[in-house]
Amino acid sequence: MSEKTKESGSSIWSSRDFWLLIGLAIGMGLLVYRDAIFSSNILFTSDDNIGAIALRERWLPAGFWRVWDDSVLAGQPALLAFNWTNLLLWLLPVRIFQNIIHAADLAIATIGFGLFLRARGIRLVPALLGALTAFWLGSTFFLTYAGHIGKFGVVMFAGLAIWLIEVAVQRKSWAWGFVGGRRMRRNVFGAGGRCGVLRDCPRALRCVRRCARSRKKH
Repeated sequence: MSEKTKESGSSIWSSRDFWLLIGLAIGMGLLVYRDAIFSSNILFTSDDNIGAIALRERWLPAGFWRVWDDSVLAGQPALLAFNWTNLLLWLLPVRIFQNIIHAADLAIATIGFGLFLRARGIRLVPALLGALTAFWLGSTFFLTYAGHIGKFGVVMFAGLAIWLIEVAVQRKSWAWGFVGGRRMRRNVFGAGGRCGVLRDCPRALRCVRRCARSRKKH
């Protein structure tokens, strides 16, 4: 591992870079979803619309274990995963959740990927541009109208996982590797499973290859 990579990996917690990245990610979220966040509007989506989200919110927190919903015919059992999306839905009013969940997921993904680029030795400005390009352009926004909130969660955990794995390899830390592996598991077995597999399989192979090379050098 080069001295440049070591230096950059140890400086990813630079106060200026870290807070600038957070501010940029939050600013993009507020800018893109401003019509929903800064108004009386409610973001409309097809699958995860406000009615479906309100029904899910009624099941919480009992739905984390199991609950019986009697609002449909004879009723139905409901079991919700204890994850970031449902936890946020439990803690926030439905309207606020509906309007900010997409922006929050993309902002966290941007922060994770930006930290990954910095850990790889990329300079600050290119790292910021790369993080913005990765998550704020392209087909990501086509999923907003469809209401696939879970797939935004997949994008978020992908951005975090790639950074955590990079830090684990650089520091040769099983603790960081464990946390990164947990993030990958959320992608593969959580919402949007197939998307998670496509993203994580190449990343897992890359991590194994880098670990093997590192052991050979030492």
